[in-house]
Amino acid sequence: MNICLVHGYLLTGTGSNIYVKNLAGKLCSMGHNIFIMCQEPHAEGINFVNEVYIFSKTNKNYKRKFNRKTSFPGMCRVFKPDLDGKLFVYVKDRYEEFSIVETFQESSLDEVENFILKNVTALGTIIRNYHIDFIQTNHCIMQPYIAYLAAIKKNIPYIVSLHGSALNFSVKKSKILFEYAKIGLNNAKKIVAVSEYNAEELYEYFKNKKAVLKPEIKVIPAGVDLNLFLMSSNNRDKLISSLKNIMGKKIKALNQGESVLQKQKLIEKIKYLSPDPQIRQIFHAASGKYNYLHPDSDILDTLNSINCKKDKIVLFVGKYLWTKGIQAIIAAIPIILKKVPEARFVFTGFGKSKEILQALIFSLSTGNSELFEYMIVNHLKLDAGSEVKTPGVCSMFIKSLKEKGKYGLYFRDARKLPITGRTHFTGIMSHEELRYLLPVADVFTSPSIFTEAFGVVAIEALSSGIFPVITYNAGFRELYDSMINFFNEDLLRNMPKLYVNDELVENLAASIITILNYEKRKSIEFKKKCRQFIEEKYSWEIIAEEYIEEFTK
Repeated sequence: MNICLVHGYLLTGTGSNIYVKNLAGKLCSMGHNIFIMCQEPHAEGINFVNEVYIFSKTNKNYKRKFNRKTSFPGMCRVFKPDLDGKLFVYVKDRYEEFSIVETFQESSLDEVENFILKNVTALGTIIRNYHIDFIQTNHCIMQPYIAYLAAIKKNIPYIVSLHGSALNFSVKKSKILFEYAKIGLNNAKKIVAVSEYNAEELYEYFKNKKAVLKPEIKVIPAGVDLNLFLMSSNNRDKLISSLKNIMGKKIKALNQGESVLQKQKLIEKIKYLSPDPQIRQIFHAASGKYNYLHPDSDILDTLNSINCKKDKIVLFVGKYLWTKGIQAIIAAIPIILKKVPEARFVFTGFGKSKEILQALIFSLSTGNSELFEYMIVNHLKLDAGSEVKTPGVCSMFIKSLKEKGKYGLYFRDARKLPITGRTHFTGIMSHEELRYLLPVADVFTSPSIFTEAFGVVAIEALSSGIFPVITYNAGFRELYDSMINFFNEDLLRNMPKLYVNDELVENLAASIITILNYEKRKSIEFKKKCRQFIEEKYSWEIIAEEYIEEFTK
């Protein structure tokens, strides 16, 4: 089959990007010819890509930028439309090739229509030059609407794969965007949701809007490329050594990540202003002084600090955003370190909340309760990564400490503990690098406090033989239930479910402590069971076959 994947963004970094890349790669390995329309600037670095094409200003023709043969039975062509340097997104972020990045919900109708026209013209050009059997689109805006406009005359069917961010950050905030979503979704052959929660959320939204949702929704979960991830071994020194070699070469090529000096300057400025609304300006200025698409310049120091024989690594991988609940991990650190002094915390990723998260760690390490509480309470005003209102789990935790008479003790303990020396931000890592970092962890955690459609990074941890501690919330809930039932271990079953409520921080700490003290986690049998869970339920081989079944119905 000739299958066109309409994505519109990158093929690296966030969950939906990786989803499209993995689906394309697996379909290509099955012998299908794949056409990807996206904005990935380095598609030639993806092993299954044969050709890369760059569109002209009009998007009516294109030039080939890259060409090679691969070992894959199918052929993959990547097409990059010209958007005149302006990208529309759901959550504002920086993109290396775009001078202007705006959210759909904050943009004018003329700007959005112009963006749509450019993409429709590009997709129409692809359809005109190649025989496309089927189109797969992503998110509920704007790709489904773009596919509808471009393919309607040719009567090419398309499927929509839902992801969480477009609906929650954009469509729910705009009547106009809902109209685009409604047209794009209702003209699809089928809608694919990555979880039952993901499907139910869309059903409920349409119901509340008193709107009809015509297509059937089929649940096909996100998956893991098992060839990409190593199952955890107990030779962590070897894994760290391999990672250091890779990151050492990367830093030489990409040396504009946050430096030690920049981290120190951020803390110095906060120290003298705490607490003060001007902290927001300090955070903003600091975030603009490094390239978040480059790893932190001190990443080798971080890797060298890990004592593989003694340290117990607590790992977070994902975007540095308030919605991801990283602040709950930080609030749990004093509780964990008091019980497990060998614990070391590694935060890997990128995002606009990085500065406030680093400031939270500083305030804890100095026992500065006033600054810590000020940032927790006022994060919406201070943090560029706090774009939506989320449950105040840390505010509730602070309130609970006060009610129990433990507030002063908590911050006195924090001041005495080596929090700064045992907490690290690495910056961004690719999946080719995470394959070495994930197996080094003793426990993985992702305590998201917002609506996640599905927990991709949690299943990546499992494929590496590492047990994840995740919130019992939205799409994570289904993964949690499936995981606990599969393992059938009393210890795991008896851990508290991490509801997003006033007990989250303490229950998160208790769960992480439980896993760190669970000696069986290091056994080959336990690690194999983690990977077996993924092989049976979440491998891309299974998922791609389900897509082909939908394409050929």
